[in-house]
Formats: sequence, C-alpha cells, structure tokens
Amino acid sequence: MVGGESKFSFQRLKEWEQYRKALVVRIRDGVPERVLEYESPPEHCPEGRPSRVFKAATFQGSTAYLCTEVLVCDLPDFSIRKVISLPCART
Repeated sequence: MVGGESKFSFQRLKEWEQYRKALVVRIRDGVPERVLEYESPPEHCPEGRPSRVFKAATFQGSTAYLCTEVLVCDLPDFSIRKVISLPCART
C-alpha cells in the first residue's frame, strides 16, 4: 500500500501541504509493516510547506516505480535505486 504520513496541525492544511513523509506499507496476515519512508530533500521541494506522499505506484518484475518525485526501487526490500526530480515540478 502506498500513501503518506499526515502532518499534525491545528489548522486545515491545503492538499499539497498535508503529508510529512511518503510511505510504503506491506500488509501480511493483517499486520502492517512500513517498508519505505521517504522525505524529499529540501533542494527537491518547492518553497513553503511541501507535501511528501506516494500517490501512485507501478510494479514491474523486480522494480517498483513510486511518485512523489519518481523513485525507482528494487523489490522486495524497496531499496532506492534512483531518484528522478525535475526542477519544473518544484514550482
């Protein structure tokens, strides 16, 4: 399962500010296990309060492609092989 860990805030955050870190959670026999926690480095983020969340993923063979930036991960351990971050995506 992919998604994000919510930020704690007493005010309502905009959709693009809501998540502190992107997460991948594996569920086996009903037990969740965090297998990847990712926070984009500041130089890859827009100014302000950026959100970090995996909104989608594609799995092909022994590779997972996750997007907050584009992360290419090896399966089954989700070790990060490559991070693709485009400057135009930070505006």
